[in-house]
Amino acid sequence: MNLQEQGMLLRQAEFTVYFRRKKCVRRVFLFEEVIIFSKTRRNSNGSDTYIYKTSIKVSSAVGL
Repeated sequence: MNLQEQGMLLRQAEFTVYFRRKKCVRRVFLFEEVIIFSKTRRNSNGSDTYIYKTSIKVSSAVGL
């Protein structure tokens, strides 16, 4: 997925998912055209890498 084609990044945040008795933290990115859900992985050098999980296309009627 080319992020430059998804419009401007409007907002991002973390949320918690409970799956089969396991607690997972996910990061959600809201672009003008799509919502992307990812998993955060911390590298050995301390920086974060985001692993794509799924996405949802945003309808142009949202917010009307």
